Amino acid sequence: MTSRDSVNPDVEYRRVLRVLQGDRVPEDAPALAKMLKIIMSPELGTDVLISAAGFFVRYARWAKPSSYFANLAPPTVQALLRLGCVAEYAAAHAFRIDAEADAMLSGSEARWVWLRVGQDAVRIAIRPATNGSQPPLATAGLPEPLPFPVRRYATFDEEQRCPHCRSSATTWRYIAPALVCEACGRSFEPDDETLRRAQIAEMIR
Repeated sequence: MTSRDSVNPDVEYRRVLRVLQGDRVPEDAPALAKMLKIIMSPELGTDVLISAAGFFVRYARWAKPSSYFANLAPPTVQALLRLGCVAEYAAAHAFRIDAEADAMLSGSEARWVWLRVGQDAVRIAIRPATNGSQPPLATAGLPEPLPFPVRRYATFDEEQRCPHCRSSATTWRYIAPALVCEACGRSFEPDDETLRRAQIAEMIR
């Protein structure tokens, strides 16, 4: 069984670059099908980053990307190019993948895919190919990043203590009328006087 420690992200990143130049890599069908579902199924699409640091996928309204085994990156890129009928190497690609292209895409919808090879990373943007939407241009830039989550936070001049785990903080996630403890995940309702002392604002965290 592959472990994260046994995978070298830098080696896998260089394998991705070779795949983009026409090299072939073996594909583990079950693992590849799962990875394609991860990046192709989300309703609003995904943003993918592959570099010497690893293989990362960010979803809409999630601030932090999820990390996946870097050895899955080369076969995933190879499969995207194959499903998009891309045969020639270029630093920029844009193509459509239909759900009917392969049984591994069962349950997914048609997607536009942008792929860009940069100096230190390969970036892939996947978005819904809705009816009437225009095909992306290979020479155009990547689409706007997926929306980040905007949450409300209450900030106090003095530390407040969680009544559940007793941890203290000056900034708390605020879901009216409660504060949410980031240490234990539980919520509690402060009194009105305490809330009046807070500065409440929207933040991306």
